[in-house]
Amino acid sequence: MLTIKTEADVARISHPLMRQVVEASLSRILADHPGFYEPAGHGWFMVLEDSSELDETSALHGQFSVRQIIRGQGFEWMGRYADFIELVVALNDSEAVAVYVPLALLQDADLMAVIAVAGVPA
Repeated sequence: MLTIKTEADVARISHPLMRQVVEASLSRILADHPGFYEPAGHGWFMVLEDSSELDETSALHGQFSVRQIIRGQGFEWMGRYADFIELVVALNDSEAVAVYVPLALLQDADLMAVIAVAGVPA
């Protein structure tokens, strides 16, 4: 799992379109807040790389796993790309994270059903 909190971190994303989407989002934040980006206040990014990471809770402050969030539709927004999804998850009143999940990691029929219904083309 990659946690992206700086511009330099974006280069670690191996998926080209995912890297481009995160880079564009971060650029918009930096344009709106020149010279100041605070992940805790402006949001941060998380990229899942392995299916086992769907069940980890530590990256989301120990609250929920990505699998639980998808199943319970506990996301603010979901965008669907050709081979990955983007979830925006509010962690509290002032902190959010954008989570990027390759569709190849989502082999669970229940998860795919939620994505089919809730995911909007990005």
